[in-house]
Amino acid sequence: MSRASIYVHMTRFSFSVSSSIHCTQALSRAPVATAFHWKRPDDVRLALALNRTRDLSFNHPYVGSTQIPSGEYAHRSKHPQGWSSLEFSGNIGRGEAVYHAALDVMMDWNVLDEVNWAGIRAEPKLSFPSNPRSRTKISSTQSEGGKRGLCTFAQCYGGFLWALNPCRQVYAVSDDAAASKTFSDSAAYFAHAVEEITGKPPLAKPGKFRVSQVAYATLRGHLIAGEERLTLVLAPDGKVSLMVRSISSGAGPLGRLLFPLMRGMQERFFRDQIV
Repeated sequence: MSRASIYVHMTRFSFSVSSSIHCTQALSRAPVATAFHWKRPDDVRLALALNRTRDLSFNHPYVGSTQIPSGEYAHRSKHPQGWSSLEFSGNIGRGEAVYHAALDVMMDWNVLDEVNWAGIRAEPKLSFPSNPRSRTKISSTQSEGGKRGLCTFAQCYGGFLWALNPCRQVYAVSDDAAASKTFSDSAAYFAHAVEEITGKPPLAKPGKFRVSQVAYATLRGHLIAGEERLTLVLAPDGKVSLMVRSISSGAGPLGRLLFPLMRGMQERFFRDQIV
């Protein structure tokens, strides 16, 4: 091999190594994004991912738009133009005991604990003494502003990979006591919530319904921009219903490219929270 040939090979090798180093450094400085793993994320990996969510901002300007009533984005399925909306609902039992058990599961984001292909992990919640005049617990978390960091994870691409996504809880409203404190018109809040669940205006007085809701939104680096809300209702006849509502769109060029391929997984992810 000639000296010129050796020089060319060495130059290419040097360029390759240098490019790899620069790429690695760039990735290390990049914000936490949707991460892909060969295996289901274990507790250590989930804890690290939750810790990193604290430094991330939301990746869209519509945070809180699923809340009832939702201001600029009023109730009854309105969502940002060009975004898709998914809704699933089901009856999960009857009575106060079922409602309270489901409320604990919902507020702790344990709705996918019985599913082996997906899950949601939230930061620990710190509880404080409740207002004696209210049924509502006052809670906060270790995150700034009392907003809980969350990670969603799911098996994807034919089961070969696991996707781990950064999110943050944006609101949590438990029962009518919280509604009367959060909204100026609690009767309208219940009317909107019940109508969204049943598709019909409430026949009974709003106060006879128990309604709770909690939601998270996606963070910077997530391939999807959106928000998911869970709503739990105890009707006057004792029926307990749970509804999942999601608004979403692809985030960034790659997210917009892959978003149509994620639809089936999204539907399964939300539907399995009802079962």
